[in-house]
Amino acid sequence: MPLSVRAISACISLAIMLHSPTVRANMMEVSPNQLFRQFDDVVFGHEHGMKNNTIRRWGAPLEVAIFASPALDTPPPLGRIQSVLTEISRITGIDVARVDDTKQATLRLGYFPRRDFAALPAADKTDPRYHDFINTSACLGVSSSESDRIKGGVIMIGSDISPALQDHCLMEELVQIMGLPNDACNYQPSLFCEADHVTELTEADKVLLAMLYDPRLQSGMERADALTHVRKMILERVTDADPMTE
Repeated sequence: MPLSVRAISACISLAIMLHSPTVRANMMEVSPNQLFRQFDDVVFGHEHGMKNNTIRRWGAPLEVAIFASPALDTPPPLGRIQSVLTEISRITGIDVARVDDTKQATLRLGYFPRRDFAALPAADKTDPRYHDFINTSACLGVSSSESDRIKGGVIMIGSDISPALQDHCLMEELVQIMGLPNDACNYQPSLFCEADHVTELTEADKVLLAMLYDPRLQSGMERADALTHVRKMILERVTDADPMTE
């Protein structure tokens, strides 16, 4: 199944030592409009110059294979990976299982030196944006989809970056490949705001992911229709909410 570069998400803060603040983002501190704008920007934005106008989300169980470079001194953090996958499954309702056979896997997660990122499959390796991603990224994710249903993906995390940055990359790439691919800072802190460098989903971030997988939204749904439902979902979740305005 060919993988498209348009779904690549990049984590480019290579030189930054991450500090993991206590992440709460109390929902009382995030307005309905901030939450609405964050969903719109993260789902339908055009961070990498490739705007998406439809809902794109995972349409099948995740069968995850974990692999690493033979030269890696420290093995992948299997406990942490399982914890993140379990949380994503709980929020989205998507089944997640570990598999040993990479050919059976629908999601492959690997730890490799960044120089090996060029081995990622791509629709057009002559596209300058592809080389920008390869040359500036601490981690990369690509997904493949059919009729806007995500059916497969590959995530590569640099084995030659700090453990703190690896932890950030793990959470960010796994959440982005679920269908929240863009960065935005309409509220802070947020996993989707590069300035924050958090390693956990905030309460508001969890709401974004839950709304994306709400049955009222469907893969391929147009932006205008989806956002009508999102407005209702937000008002259902936020108590004492102010009226939403454009």
